[in-house]
Amino acid sequence: MGKNLDEQTYLDVSNNDLDFHTGDEDLNFKIVYNDISTYKGSKAIAENVKGPWIFEFTTNSREIAKDTYSQELNTVLNLSLDFDINFKKYTSNNLGQKIYAGPQKGGVKYDLELRGKDDLGNDVVFYLSSGDENRMLFENEKLNGNIDEQAKILTLKPYAVNMPETSGKMSNDFKPVGESFTIDLTK
Repeated sequence: MGKNLDEQTYLDVSNNDLDFHTGDEDLNFKIVYNDISTYKGSKAIAENVKGPWIFEFTTNSREIAKDTYSQELNTVLNLSLDFDINFKKYTSNNLGQKIYAGPQKGGVKYDLELRGKDDLGNDVVFYLSSGDENRMLFENEKLNGNIDEQAKILTLKPYAVNMPETSGKMSNDFKPVGESFTIDLTK
């Protein structure tokens, strides 16, 4: 899902989990798109923009860790479902913001989102990017960018929708399922 920024610019953010551990060694990334589909609203325009479009960068775990803000949360919410969520940790760096939580008793029965605002009035949404009955990972929905660096407080409320049992088609009918909680970003 993406959005038009203006007549010439469409923003779409993709995540890829790379399954390797590198320790402290440098990683060199090169991403190549041979062509890019163009959109008007949510509809693809038939012609593609020919590339190649090449993005290259180098990083390592030391650099990412050095620039990562981490805060223990230890916030337990009783949801109006059949389980509690223990929000354990909040992290933030240039790659985005994450909230680590667990568990979702009885397996993953619900798709969850944390919706709210920062103290500057900006909307914030964390979606459930992965999880099982032992752990959950919520990531900031990146289409609106990272959380403003000037923000001092996040106020979030959990929303849920049942996972489909037969059709496989997700509903987008999220309902509030618990009290709001805050994350103090100044700690």
